[in-house]
Amino acid sequence: RIDHRAGCLRFGDPKLESDAMRSQLTTLSKQLEAVCLSVLQPPDPTQRDAARTALYSRVRATLASEHAAILERKNLIEKRKEETERLAQEKIKQEKKQKSAEEKARKIEEEKRLVKEQKLREREKQRKIQKEMEAMEKKKYLQAMGRNTEAMT
Repeated sequence: RIDHRAGCLRFGDPKLESDAMRSQLTTLSKQLEAVCLSVLQPPDPTQRDAARTALYSRVRATLASEHAAILERKNLIEKRKEETERLAQEKIKQEKKQKSAEEKARKIEEEKRLVKEQKLREREKQRKIQKEMEAMEKKKYLQAMGRNTEAMT
């Protein structure tokens, strides 16, 4: 492992090292050697041109497939965005529908309550009228019998 704080390479327990771990140092040295050679020895112009030509040909070869992959990804992102927007609209529509149903149910309950209160008031009014009628009848009977009805009221 590279220890950046201490500026050194740290090797783990030899028992735990695998073949891949052992070959990392070799790979590192080969890569460092290649870097040193390219830095210390400037490349031959013909070799550099050949490498550049090879690079450009690889880029041209993969350009169409990469472009297609980018377009595919763009389409996928667009479809996901549209699906997300559709789901959001559907959710809003569902919430409006639910709110409307709740409002309708609330109005129906309010209407039932008002009708019930109206019936209750009507019954109370009828009962009061009935009491008054009975009281008047009793008063008539008492007057007919010759009793004093002034104290009854």
